[in-house]
Amino acid sequence: NFAVYAQTPTTTTTTTQTYDVADAGVTPDSFLYNLELAYENFHLAVTVDPVVEAELLTSHLEERHAEMEAMYQQENYDAMATVSEEIQETSESLQETVADIPPTEENLPTIHSVEEQLIYQEEHIETIHEALETQVQSGTLSAETVQEISFTAMEESAVAVQAESENTEDLIVGIGSNILIKKT
Repeated sequence: NFAVYAQTPTTTTTTTQTYDVADAGVTPDSFLYNLELAYENFHLAVTVDPVVEAELLTSHLEERHAEMEAMYQQENYDAMATVSEEIQETSESLQETVADIPPTEENLPTIHSVEEQLIYQEEHIETIHEALETQVQSGTLSAETVQEISFTAMEESAVAVQAESENTEDLIVGIGSNILIKKT
């Protein structure tokens, strides 16, 4: 496992969860990257169960964050910008999918899993963003380069998914409490 760099490549500070560069698989600097994304999109297109789709999308987000970590470690900022766009698109799909999950108690573990991963991912985005801002302040990286990575948009996407998952969780908990009220 590799941790997110806090200031320089020689000083590391870990977040709650680290993203293993080996989990990145094919990264945006590979000619196979678009093929991998096409395969993932095909797999999603043939998936009809929103719970399974949410699990796939969460897995894809984990992989995108491992890719972000790998590209960060390689200081490949153009590839980081590519990954940030993929993170946003995947987050938007996850938000729509979570809204389609039937609000039943059996789906609550999936909702909790999505929420847990989003917390880790938000921390990861924030940690890398802070590290890059430190490089901007020290003059080793341009502010324009950091802007191209779209950290704000990634954070907003994660917040939107979090809100949707909380809404679905509230529906599930509300349905469960209504059942308990009717039984008593």
